[in-house]
Amino acid sequence: MATTEPPPHTFGGYVADVRIERGLSAKKLAAQMGVSLSTITRIEAGTLALPGPVLLCALGDALAFDYPTAVGLLEPYRRLWQRLQGGGDHG
Repeated sequence: MATTEPPPHTFGGYVADVRIERGLSAKKLAAQMGVSLSTITRIEAGTLALPGPVLLCALGDALAFDYPTAVGLLEPYRRLWQRLQGGGDHG
């Protein structure tokens, strides 16, 4: 029987987990995305708690992460994702 990891509790934790799983250092990810190392470390530490849509998409492209999981950890994006999927409140 396969075991699954519990979901990360933060977006930054999810980014760090996926980055490590992909074998990338934070420095290499930053270079690949064309952002500073401090941007990556701030995202992973949670001090840049809500990346903008462009940065979110760049992270998704660089890490090939699961968008529903990622946006589910970011409240404003989670609500938007739910609306786009036809669920959640509309008010």
